[in-house]
Amino acid sequence: QPFGELSPHIYAIANHVYNTMTIEHLDQCLIISGESGAGKTESAKLVLQYLATVSGRNSSIEQQVIEANPILEAFGNAKTIRNDNSSRFGKYTEINFNDYGVIEGAHVEQYLLEKSRIVNQMKDERNYHIFYRMLAGLPNDEKARLQLSQPTDYYYLTRGNCTTCQYGDEKEMFDQIYKAMQVLNFTTDETKSIFEVLAGILNLGNIKFTETVVENLEACEISNAKQAKITAGLLQVKTSDFTESLTTRTTLTGGEKILSPVELSKAINVRDALAKGIYSRLFVWIVSKINYSIYKFLTNKAHHRTSIGVLDIFGFEKLEINSFEQLCINFANESLQQYFVKYIFKLEQSEYTKEGINWQGIKFTDNQSVLDMIAYKPMNIISIIDEESRFPRGTDSTMLSKLHQHHSKNSAYIKPKSQMEANFSISHYAGVVKYHCREMLEKNRDAFSGDLLEIVQSSKLVLLRELFQKDLARESRKLPLTVGIQFKKSLDSLLRTLGDCQPMFIRCIKPNNDKRPKLFDRTVCTRQLRYSGMMETIKIRVAGYPVRHLYSDFIKRYRVLDSKLPHYNKIKDVKNASSRIMAKINVKTGFQCGKTKLFLKDMVQESLEKAREDALLACVIMIQKTYRGYVCRSSFVELRNSVIVIQKNWKAQTTRENYIKMRLGFLRLQAVIASQRVAKDYKAKRSIICRFQPYIRGYLVRQEFTKKRISIIRIQATIRMMIARKLYLKTIQQKRRREEIEQIRIAEEKKLAKKMNKDQARKQAEALQQQRLLEIEKEKRDREEKERRELQEKQIRIELAATKANEVIDHSRVVDQIFDFLPDDDKGGSSQDLSEIANVAQDNAGNSNSNIAEESISNYQFSKFAATYFVGDATAVILRKPIKRPLLDLVNEQDRAIALSIWITILRFMGDLPEPKAAAPESHAEPQQQSKDPDAPEASLSIIHKLYNKTIGRKGPKHKKDFEQQNGDSVRSNRSGSYGKSVLKYFTLTQRKKSKHRAEISSIGKQGKEQELDAAIKDAAGFLQKHTTNLEKIRFVIGHGIQRKDLRQQLTENHSKSSYARGWILMSLCLGCFMPSSKLEKYLVCFIREGPAGYAPYCEERLNRTFTNGSRQQAPCWLELQATKLRETVKIPITFMDGTNITATTDSASTARELCSQLAQKKALKDKFGFSLYIALHDKVSCLGSGDDHVMDAIAQCEVYARDQGYPERHTPWRMFFRKEIFAPWQNGTNDPINTNLIYYQIIRGVQHGEYKCDKDEELAEIAAQQYYIEQGTHLKKDKLSEMLENYIPKSSLQGTKSSKVIDKWATMVSNSFKKAYYTQNRIERQQVKEGLVNFAMNRWPLFFSRFYEAFKFSGPSLPKNEVIIAVNWTGIYIVDEYERLLAECSYPELANVTSTMSSSKYGSSFSFTTIKGDEYMFTSTNGEDIKNLVGGFLDGLRQRSKYVVAIMDYSNPGEGSSVLSFRKGDLIKLSDLVREPTSHVGWKFGNCIRTGRSGDFPAECVYQIPTLVKPADDIVESLATYGSQVYRKNLNGGLDPNRIDENNYDGSETYTLEAYAQENFTPFKKSFQKTISRSGFKRKDKERNWICSREPIKHPLLKNLIEQDDLCADAVKIFL
Repeated sequence: QPFGELSPHIYAIANHVYNTMTIEHLDQCLIISGESGAGKTESAKLVLQYLATVSGRNSSIEQQVIEANPILEAFGNAKTIRNDNSSRFGKYTEINFNDYGVIEGAHVEQYLLEKSRIVNQMKDERNYHIFYRMLAGLPNDEKARLQLSQPTDYYYLTRGNCTTCQYGDEKEMFDQIYKAMQVLNFTTDETKSIFEVLAGILNLGNIKFTETVVENLEACEISNAKQAKITAGLLQVKTSDFTESLTTRTTLTGGEKILSPVELSKAINVRDALAKGIYSRLFVWIVSKINYSIYKFLTNKAHHRTSIGVLDIFGFEKLEINSFEQLCINFANESLQQYFVKYIFKLEQSEYTKEGINWQGIKFTDNQSVLDMIAYKPMNIISIIDEESRFPRGTDSTMLSKLHQHHSKNSAYIKPKSQMEANFSISHYAGVVKYHCREMLEKNRDAFSGDLLEIVQSSKLVLLRELFQKDLARESRKLPLTVGIQFKKSLDSLLRTLGDCQPMFIRCIKPNNDKRPKLFDRTVCTRQLRYSGMMETIKIRVAGYPVRHLYSDFIKRYRVLDSKLPHYNKIKDVKNASSRIMAKINVKTGFQCGKTKLFLKDMVQESLEKAREDALLACVIMIQKTYRGYVCRSSFVELRNSVIVIQKNWKAQTTRENYIKMRLGFLRLQAVIASQRVAKDYKAKRSIICRFQPYIRGYLVRQEFTKKRISIIRIQATIRMMIARKLYLKTIQQKRRREEIEQIRIAEEKKLAKKMNKDQARKQAEALQQQRLLEIEKEKRDREEKERRELQEKQIRIELAATKANEVIDHSRVVDQIFDFLPDDDKGGSSQDLSEIANVAQDNAGNSNSNIAEESISNYQFSKFAATYFVGDATAVILRKPIKRPLLDLVNEQDRAIALSIWITILRFMGDLPEPKAAAPESHAEPQQQSKDPDAPEASLSIIHKLYNKTIGRKGPKHKKDFEQQNGDSVRSNRSGSYGKSVLKYFTLTQRKKSKHRAEISSIGKQGKEQELDAAIKDAAGFLQKHTTNLEKIRFVIGHGIQRKDLRQQLTENHSKSSYARGWILMSLCLGCFMPSSKLEKYLVCFIREGPAGYAPYCEERLNRTFTNGSRQQAPCWLELQATKLRETVKIPITFMDGTNITATTDSASTARELCSQLAQKKALKDKFGFSLYIALHDKVSCLGSGDDHVMDAIAQCEVYARDQGYPERHTPWRMFFRKEIFAPWQNGTNDPINTNLIYYQIIRGVQHGEYKCDKDEELAEIAAQQYYIEQGTHLKKDKLSEMLENYIPKSSLQGTKSSKVIDKWATMVSNSFKKAYYTQNRIERQQVKEGLVNFAMNRWPLFFSRFYEAFKFSGPSLPKNEVIIAVNWTGIYIVDEYERLLAECSYPELANVTSTMSSSKYGSSFSFTTIKGDEYMFTSTNGEDIKNLVGGFLDGLRQRSKYVVAIMDYSNPGEGSSVLSFRKGDLIKLSDLVREPTSHVGWKFGNCIRTGRSGDFPAECVYQIPTLVKPADDIVESLATYGSQVYRKNLNGGLDPNRIDENNYDGSETYTLEAYAQENFTPFKKSFQKTISRSGFKRKDKERNWICSREPIKHPLLKNLIEQDDLCADAVKIFL
């Protein structure tokens, strides 16, 4: 029904607004106001539903407008104590209509989302609906992916002690939200990202902090690191960076960033700020996403669009604790109340006065003074809050004092009664509200730190970065607006928008405060009606004239009521015309005529509208009647004409169809007759040709056969004649020779017959005859072989002569040109004369030291290799021009491009291809000078340096000064604490193989591989375009040969006489750096043996050494190049810790193990375990270890580092040392005095230079006293001691303001220790004192004598970090971080087993160890096998030397008088050193039970051997007993013993196992195979277990007999896959 005819209804109001818009074409707005819980949100939804229904078209726009409400409610509404669905934000929905009243789009504007609700709720209140609905509606698998559970498990959802709501079913509401997102065009990825962000916020709230102290500063740390890792995973940021941003803050001072810890309360605030910032920006993003879907831009500017705005804003709030949010909410309600008062009272009454209407004024309450105090007058409340928020030292108390100062005299401002109360009150239109000042400034600032922005920026979650896009784009120096200013600006914009529209007001009255249905509290309702001004509104609506029209507009609309009125354009007196219309409908009251407008009451307006509808209806009926008659007549005439036309056309169509049918019939008849005639002629001609063809074909075949037969007969005759002639001549010659031999036999037989009987003479003569025949046959074969060789040599000479017939080569000059970058060295002999290089056919296989059999190599000619593996039409003949494709079938595009570059580089090196034309002339300057040239080619750097970047001190500073700033004065600087910044740790970590898991566990994407491919190809192309020296070419070829194994097969032979010497020199360098591929191996050996005498043995020896020790990782160093030029060995000076030097002999393939063995032999060391090589360059030291690392690689790394620093490579001042790295648990210095002496000097020098730090001065004095005793003897002279203190005490300890007193103090301490020492009193030998000092260092600094390995923890008990350092020493395994903070430790008695898995994966090998308590750690490291071998060796050695076992079960004496020992589980037994008589059988031991004190025999299977040399602790013994019994029960069915069984004494029946078959027929393991070896105390297998199940692909077949068969090898590998 029309508005006003029935009781007030929301649909009637919406209909009135819609009709007003369509009639007047003016924008309308509907303002819905009331208290919280009065029904504003529901009213707004009903209005939107009605407008979408009456728009007249069921399109997607209407549906999207309706579906936006569930999403906005879920993310912006929450349960409060007053309302189960309270809007915690303001919403202004503007619906756009076209000229026809159809919805074209909509736009939603939001205001002031309550952020504090995210992290805190009042009692019996909840967080936003979306969290609870998401937890109730998501599937279980999705919740598991997002790490979600129940609402009660989350800190942010339980602050109000309420997680339920009666507003609706959470799961159904979630389904509705999900469908609404699909309607509003939210993509699947966006929806998924929204839930990930929400899950991240929930898990963020569960992060807990604990207080701690860092460097005397209050700090905190995350107590539940797992929760932080889950949150970081959901937000897709790094866990370390995320944790650091929560517990530290970054300040910018003087252009430098300073990182400082934060205290517990601030860390919680940072966490909450991150949650609030993410959720608020997510809400804004969702609103913008909804607007993007429902808003349509105007494409035509001439198109007119009207709109209806619906304002649903938060109601007036008065809570127990009111803060900044309630101030903003009530400020908005005050502004809307003022807008209501202005429109209803002020404007309307002023218009009555202006138009001269008879009117009596109505009094009303004006709240403008409250608004002025809050926001508009100078020094208002919002401006004071904003001002204090911007002051660095502004606090809530200073803000409150300023408010009292400026507004205490205002009647609307109420000060607290006590000065101690931090609050103030404001008298609003709806009552007095008390506001608490606590955290009001912080809420107004809404600070979001730069650290959190950096974390957000580093996130891989696209949505999270998009939420903070504006914050990241904002200038850092520009301060953001505070919340109060932003809200005031948005509220002003809203009021301006409302001012441009015709308003309509809806007042929602809350029936009661108990949220009970069908209950109206009269007091509550009356109070709301009074303070909202509804009483005055009713008065003015009854007495006033709410409807007013301009006279011209009134006549335009209602002129139809008076038919006698002319057109409105011709009416001059519009006021009189309006009066005539009012008189026409008999209305005498209810309206007044103003000066320009006609004022009407609502009832009169309705009467006018009804009369207008009746008049229009009568006019419409008349028009319809007339038009219907016209339409019927027009239809009849048109129908009659159409029938006539149809009849005419139908008759013509029938006649035409009959004619066409007859014509088609005659045409078909003609075609049949013609086809019969043609077919008859064709058959006749075909039969004639078929009879003629056989004769012609037979004639041609016979003629061709006759020609071929005659030619073949002639060829056969000629060949037969030649063969017959040759055979005839050979037969004649053989006949003559046989006759001669027969004559000789007859003569010898006659001669022998004189000496013996005839039979013997005849037999002896026949034997001599057979010998002569064999010699003839041998001569025949030799002659044929010689002819074959001469033919081959002749062909080669012809080819060489055809290329360079007149070329003269000076081979000595060729060598000097190749090594022109080396300095002249007269110490070594000159290079050998290479004149013999031209003798290509000389065979040197007999002088070779190769391990491959001669008969197996001679058949592997290079021509066979080329025919087998070269692709396309490539052959073994050398080409002197660039090739278009690689010789081999390379799969990788990068390898193909590099292969072509290597080919061109080799040709240029050998002189077969000129340098680029645009290149400068070749310079013979030294490489170090070229490296300083900024225009020098990039390729001058080592290719290995580019590819691997493994130079000395890679992570350290570039210069010594920078190094000293970071690590102290030098590697000899002092340390604070026993386990400070260890020099030995630096020794170990700088050179030992780096673990690649840190950079590579991060998966490399497809884009990264393409960029790497493009970069490699680009570098190779740039290298070829520039002029390069011989040194650069050598490094380019060898560098790529080391890196790319598939390219090693392309370094081939060269028959060019001019470049032959260069080729063999390049080959010798390559053979010393890397091995050929398995396919080329035998062919290369055969090729080398057929090479020149000057280089073939030298190259073969280098190849054999490379086969023995493996390929290098670096290009040749200067020492190698000099040695290669002279074909000599490399001399390396080695320094021992006692100051002596030894020159060691090495070559390109020498490893640290070989060099250590050589040094130990020269030094006469008996115990060489734990000694390693160290190389030093300036202030950087690297450990080569004593393994398979190449020595020349370390020297090459030093040269590369020196070149980077600007030093000449040949003058690189590297030094190599031989020193102790690690002790064995059974270290005994008495067996090897030389060993002890070297360690002693290492210790005293380390103490003197601060490498080994003592916590107490007494310890340092004791060491100094022992050193004095060893050097000077038993008599101490204080003066001499004072002079030598600098050699005993570190310089840092001797420094002070009064150096003389410090020296006297130390002299006194050392002399006292010297006098009290046992060695002084007992006159102990000096060697024994050295042994004691070594033992002291071994026990005092175990971590300094350790081997360190970088590793990454994959699984196991939780550690503070996953990137750790494994330190192995004689006491056990230590897990430390990069700052040497101890994370975990495990002694050898606590170790159960150690395993490792070797793999060809780029991530290295994995190893794990298990403790007796069941803890299993698994790590990944490039040195996993080394760790396992080292720890396993220590465990085996300790078990062999251990005297302690623990009982793993109860065992009783079988009878009295027996020598068997009884014990209980967990008893510690010490094995006896006495040799027992052979009364006890194998498998028994003899020992003493420590608990009972008794001795006797006992079964070995009942005890567990403890790997220790000292008595273990009681708790370890107890754990070992439990562990041993568990393993024994597990292996009982297999007959396994906890200790190792002596398999040599096993006499059981023979068994046939897969292990035995594998040992006999399988190929031994290589490095690329998976290898898992267990080091358990209960069972140890020393043999290779290549028969066990493996999930890694194999590169070679398992069976030995398939190795030599390439086809079967490939098939076997494919079958395994």
